[in-house]
Amino acid sequence: MEGWENDVHWIPNWVCPDEFFWWLEKPVTLDARAITGNGKLLGMFGSYTNLDLPVVGRLLDAVPKAQWHEKWTLLADAMMSVLDEPLAVSEMVDGAESVTSAIAKINARRGQGRFRESLMRIWGEACAVSGVGCREVLRASHVKPWAVSTDKQRLDSRNGLLLSANLDALFDKGLITFDDSGKMQLSPRLGASHRAMLGVPSPLRFMPEGLASYLKYHREKVFQR
Repeated sequence: MEGWENDVHWIPNWVCPDEFFWWLEKPVTLDARAITGNGKLLGMFGSYTNLDLPVVGRLLDAVPKAQWHEKWTLLADAMMSVLDEPLAVSEMVDGAESVTSAIAKINARRGQGRFRESLMRIWGEACAVSGVGCREVLRASHVKPWAVSTDKQRLDSRNGLLLSANLDALFDKGLITFDDSGKMQLSPRLGASHRAMLGVPSPLRFMPEGLASYLKYHREKVFQR
């Protein structure tokens, strides 16, 4: 055809792993404007297109629930795992939440950036207890739980600890807490064998100003005695 180049042997510059390739059982009609905000889904076809998480979330939400099989779960789980506050897809589906609403909820909870980065500065980009500096495993944890905090407290860096994922889970469930000097206290519900494997108790590396009042709330309302 006039204006078209000759066929060439083209080698793609990216590869889709087989486990992430999804061929729908039935075609799905997509509303491009609802997904991307304009009249088209993609701006170019000669290469891959980077999509941000909200757009990918709306794409997954466009698939009818009748087709939410293993591949949908795998893709959604992979996407949710890159968020600062990962959410298991089983929690999302059981709660009848869409992918986009789950992302919005997590983004709101974490203040998406500001709260976390404040804690990164305070703690020198390392866990408040262990000192591990791997950003991928660090969690910006609220001392007074997000659900019962005011909007101001949710963004207050004094209401936060930068913890590795395992310590964040223990702190969130009230299995560990800290006294006013930063010494870790352990719940009786955390068995001796688990304590040894988790390497607890270990104190905070230091006590930032303003943290003690929030820790008092955690000890009284969250910690499992």
